[in-house]
Amino acid sequence: IIIETKSRNTKENAFNSARILKKQDKEGKYLLITSANHMRRAQICFEKTDIDIDNYSTDCINSNRNLSIPYLLIPSSKGIEKWEELIHEWIGFIAYKIVI
Repeated sequence: IIIETKSRNTKENAFNSARILKKQDKEGKYLLITSANHMRRAQICFEKTDIDIDNYSTDCINSNRNLSIPYLLIPSSKGIEKWEELIHEWIGFIAYKIVI
């Protein structure tokens, strides 16, 4: 396990990790582990580094759908939090698609 500690965002992490691996002449396939919400953006960054990766998503959400009227009509703090995470990832994904 090699840990990269200098990056401030996903793009920097991908390129700093690639630099470490190439410097140590490490070749092969690597496992990219990150949250399910973040995986798409992380893959974009790591693919640009020419590192061969497989991915493993964590914290996947599997739950039973609640279709009760109160649940559907009354806002919850968890719902707002999930929307905030989703919007953050959408903006990051679009920005990385444009920049990278």
